[in-house]
Amino acid sequence: MSCLPTSKKLCGLSTCNLCFQRSFASHPKAICWSDKNEMTPMEVTKSSNKMYWFDCETCGHELYMIVKNVSNGQWCNYCKGSGLCESDDCIFCFEKSFASHPMASCWSPDNKINPRMVVRGSEKKYLFVCNDCDHIFTTAPSIIKNKKHCPYCSNQKMCEKKECESCFKKSCASHNMNKAWLDTNDNTPRQVFLQSNKKIKFNCLLCKHVYETTPSHYYNRNGSCPYCANKYLCEEESCRTCFEKSFASHPKVDCWSPKNKIAPRDMFKGSETKCIFDCDKCNSEFESKLYNVLTGYWCPFCKNKTEGKMFRFLTEQYSECKSQIRFDWCRFSKTNNIMPFDFGMLDKKILIELDGEQHFNQISKWDAPEDVQKKDVEKMKCCMEQGYSMIRMYQVDVWKDTYDWKEMLNATILSLQNKDPCIVFISTNDIYCKHIEQVGNSTYQYIHPIL
Repeated sequence: MSCLPTSKKLCGLSTCNLCFQRSFASHPKAICWSDKNEMTPMEVTKSSNKMYWFDCETCGHELYMIVKNVSNGQWCNYCKGSGLCESDDCIFCFEKSFASHPMASCWSPDNKINPRMVVRGSEKKYLFVCNDCDHIFTTAPSIIKNKKHCPYCSNQKMCEKKECESCFKKSCASHNMNKAWLDTNDNTPRQVFLQSNKKIKFNCLLCKHVYETTPSHYYNRNGSCPYCANKYLCEEESCRTCFEKSFASHPKVDCWSPKNKIAPRDMFKGSETKCIFDCDKCNSEFESKLYNVLTGYWCPFCKNKTEGKMFRFLTEQYSECKSQIRFDWCRFSKTNNIMPFDFGMLDKKILIELDGEQHFNQISKWDAPEDVQKKDVEKMKCCMEQGYSMIRMYQVDVWKDTYDWKEMLNATILSLQNKDPCIVFISTNDIYCKHIEQVGNSTYQYIHPIL
């Protein structure tokens, strides 16, 4: 008989190469062919849809599979899949099963299957009973990485049983914060962990303000009420505590300028924030930190009367004029301290310095005039580098009205607008000669007013 590639049957002869290649005998898994089969692999085609017995060469399990599937690459479900045999003697399947896991001792009897029939990588959830805390919890074997995976022991869950001392001690109910706990919170103190980072509303036991913080923050900082700690002021008009802490209770509150964008009731007396005041003596406008006012500091123009005189004139003529202007780019090279400017119109890029006698002669308690002049020169150079013009005037001339300084100042400001940066010295004498020597190549003008 001559065999053909299209023949449905195999001859079964070991000498027929054509039938051998078509048979399962030519497949690598032919060595796993079970003796339980009535036919030999030489008599079965590789594409057969019939089921036969195989013996896995790796784990030794018996397999009952369709030959065609084996030919296409399918193989032992015990080695690669989730299959488990039921033999108590099979070490291979025991090691694959959850019965070999340390937490098998926590397997709940309420499960409908025993751990020997569940693979370690199963994603199906089962019941467990913790050996330490006796809590019952549900989880999947696939997510259990450690010997212990109890969510109650690892502080992931709390039960609500009144008799559970372990969970009670972990909850906010065991801490004094439960007395400050607001009823409007979504959870009770018994339902929230003591070290939780969830925001909770509390009613301060001391000042009675309501505030939000985390139980963890409350526990670690013994309450830490932001109102008691002077971080917040409430807006309740009836709250005497916050009123007394605010600048609204300070005697100088009547001098609070309407130019401020915040009310004195919303600012702490000791704040480092600068605010605007209208002096109750000279009517000058000035800025000061609230802390400085609290400690006794007041109007600089009452102390420095000439500055007050010039500032009042400037603000009448130029509403945008500011006093004691500070720039981060103008720092003294020796100390790195900011050097402020007396006055200025920033929109016009013009700064004004009113120089007292200490800039030219030795005055008690002041630095040597040479040191003062070094600062003056550094300020002028910084000014020019930043595109600002500067006007320097002698304080004595302004105080004594030696000449019409107002008209001279107005004319000078007008001449400097929209021009390249320039330094202008105005004095009836040559008092600025040393300044000019140190300025160097900077553009400057020296104006001697006519008396």
